[in-house]
Amino acid sequence: MHLRFASVVGVSLLATAACAPQFDLVIKNGDLVDGTGAPARRADVAVRGDRIVAVGAASGRARRTIDATGHVVAPGFIDVQGQSGVTLLVDANGESHIRQGITTEIIGEGSTPALWTRDTADRVALDRYHLQYDWTGFDGYLHTLQNRGTSINLGSFAPVAAIREQVLGMQNRTPTPEELQREQEILDRAMQQGAFGFATALIYPPASYTHTEELVALARVASKYGGVYISHVRGESFRVKDAIGEAIDIGRQAGLPVVIYHLKIGANANWGHMDEIRAEIEEARRPGRAV
Repeated sequence: MHLRFASVVGVSLLATAACAPQFDLVIKNGDLVDGTGAPARRADVAVRGDRIVAVGAASGRARRTIDATGHVVAPGFIDVQGQSGVTLLVDANGESHIRQGITTEIIGEGSTPALWTRDTADRVALDRYHLQYDWTGFDGYLHTLQNRGTSINLGSFAPVAAIREQVLGMQNRTPTPEELQREQEILDRAMQQGAFGFATALIYPPASYTHTEELVALARVASKYGGVYISHVRGESFRVKDAIGEAIDIGRQAGLPVVIYHLKIGANANWGHMDEIRAEIEEARRPGRAV
């Protein structure tokens, strides 16, 4: 009797395991755009936990199935130039992102709460949203955001404006060797604590007060940690070629990839010259540099 009961239980458990859903979610029949540059194709996407575990024809039961017929299925978009460092602390839902398919935002073009200090924190924003400035350091901000929770992923660059403001305030001058070293130390800590790289918005003060030599010295710090140099260049109309050339040169001297925030040409007189800009970038890429 005991052996028979054990056999029945064993068979029941095997049957239950065989019937258990293999996936938590399957998105079926959608037109998949996978981000590789390949043409859209009809495919299913199967998810288990927080991981995509199958792409193609998903066979097996799922706890939930979404029929995406007539819809595009794609990875979440990455907004590489966001400004939501403060507002996500207020409203972590981030619906303006999620409803556009954005699942990751990168901040830090000209400012980031991750580099605030007691003296440089944005008091206007803190008062407007009734926020407490209760973190310290780059990682302190990231942990604060993580602990409060947010619907999107967020990363931050370390912008030269925030670094310079800690050392020189809004002074329009070249830093002394000692001041430059302090700037490098701030960036070094930020890189160790999770910054994606070094950012500049060179049409806005105090970043506009910098010279190329200062930027190269700072970019070299980011380069040590595998960081990226990303820039809103000094000019986007009559000086655009020289401005892009400066960004490329900073990346070359410091040995790190270069990203240009806004690749455009302003002023009617300059329209039609984008091919020259493209050629400038392609020439910079020729030796194998990432631009």
